[in-house]
Amino acid sequence: MAGGRPTHYSDEIARKAREYLVVYEELGHAVPSVAGLSLYIERARSTIYQWAADPENEEFADILDNINATQEHVALA
Repeated sequence: MAGGRPTHYSDEIARKAREYLVVYEELGHAVPSVAGLSLYIERARSTIYQWAADPENEEFADILDNINATQEHVALA
């Protein structure tokens, strides 16, 4: 990300975000959510959205898309 404060995004954050998609039910969440991810990786939702908007973090954007797709799928079931 050019300018501004340095990012704290890392491979470890990406790993934990992927992990959240697997363990959200064990945490008592009916569906994965950005709020749940925020709590799981201990980062603000605004930070999560910034990371997802950064073209260098395509994988993280995909994780967010999977969270939204899973919500939609569960809602339609």
